[in-house]
Parts: sequence; C-alpha cells; structure tokens
Amino acid sequence: MPLSDGRRVQSADPEAKPSLVDTVHMQLRERVILGEIEGGDMLVESQLAKEFGVSKTPVREALVRLSQEGYVEVIPRQGYQVTAICVKDIHEVYELRAVLEPEAAALAAQRATPEEYTAFRAEMGELSIKLESKDGPVTTLDVMALDDAFHMGIANLTGNRRLAAAIKRLLREAMRFRFTDPHESPEGMLSEGHTTGAILEAVGKGKATTARQLMLEHIEQSKERVLAGLLNPLPGTKIHVRGR
Repeated sequence: MPLSDGRRVQSADPEAKPSLVDTVHMQLRERVILGEIEGGDMLVESQLAKEFGVSKTPVREALVRLSQEGYVEVIPRQGYQVTAICVKDIHEVYELRAVLEPEAAALAAQRATPEEYTAFRAEMGELSIKLESKDGPVTTLDVMALDDAFHMGIANLTGNRRLAAAIKRLLREAMRFRFTDPHESPEGMLSEGHTTGAILEAVGKGKATTARQLMLEHIEQSKERVLAGLLNPLPGTKIHVRGR
C-alpha cells in the first residue's frame, strides 16, 4: 500500500508531520484492526518495504511497535505473524474494564470540578460536530476514536494518572475486537450516544453510584455485543478467532 493513498495518520502533535515509522505503523495497525490483514498472516520486512516504497528500517521499527502492542509476534527466521483474536483475551480485557472504568466514573463524579466537567462536555460536543461534518464517509475507526475520547475523558476527570494510563492501555488492546460491536459503527452512533449521555449526566450531577452502575452496564453490554459479533460474524467479515 503506497503511502500516498490518502489515509490520515494521527500523531501526538496534530500539526507535526508523521515520520515514516509512524505512517507505516499506523497503516499496518489499521489494516490489522479492520481484518484486512488476518490473524495468522505473515508480515515480511522486505515485502512490506517494497509495498510502502520505503527502506526496511522504518518497517522493522513499525513491526517492533506492533509486537509491543500485541498485534504481531516474532517468528524466528520467518518474520512477524499477526496474532489471532483469542476469546480468553476478550474476557480478560473486559473483566479489567469492568473493574476499572465503573470506579473511574464514580471517582469522576466525586472529584471533577464544574470547570473540568464543562470543558469535557464542550470537548465531546466539538468532537461530535467535527465527526458529523467530516468530508467523506464516517468510518468505524472514526466512531471508535470518539468513543475512546469519551472513556479517556472520564478517566482523566479522576485526576488519577495511573488509572487513566491503565484504561488507555485496555482500550488499545480492545480495538481489534471492538470493531465488531455494532454500536462502534456509524449506524450505531445514536444508540451509543444515549448511553454515554446518561453517564455524563450522572458524572456532572455528582451521582457516583449511578455513574458507576451505568458504566458497568455499558462495559458489560459492549462485551456481549463483541462476543456475539466475533463468534457469529457477518458474511464476508474477516475474523480469525482462537478459543471459540
């Protein structure tokens, strides 16, 4: 896939031009998440370098990043193999999310100042408007980014950096199977908005118990939808699942 195919790559500084490593990493990661590269597929440095029109160095560094993130594993003398989605991983990730994120919602309700809460609501509103006015079709990855902003916003309102970092890591690990959740699609945005709106309202009113319960239900329902989508995929969906 040439680097001039028009895909947008995010970076820590939105004004900064992404490096070759950033670009290769993000494009490969996106293709793995969407199932365009399937679990079990082999990724070879020389082949990818030719495909991207770059040297092997940025490809190697991008593959190392993907390995650190759990998307690929090193196969000695062969290359990198894309890891399959494992049902056990899904259960583990969602068990942790069900422990951490409801508590984060409760802490946010207890700790967030009116100014912090108002700023977060405004940010979510701006992101939603930006998504709705986007040039071109809204994608599942766009919706997932908006959902991540919501969950990380709640986590950041706790003032606990370690808790926020742990939630961020879990959201990243969950990306490969969250795309099967119909609420993470452009068509499911409205349903997801009702749920997140209720959580936001509870946080804003300082209702810690309600915020905790709503977030727990939100996480558990997402897990149910993800498992249903992975174990009973729609025709044409490219999903390789271990441990069915």
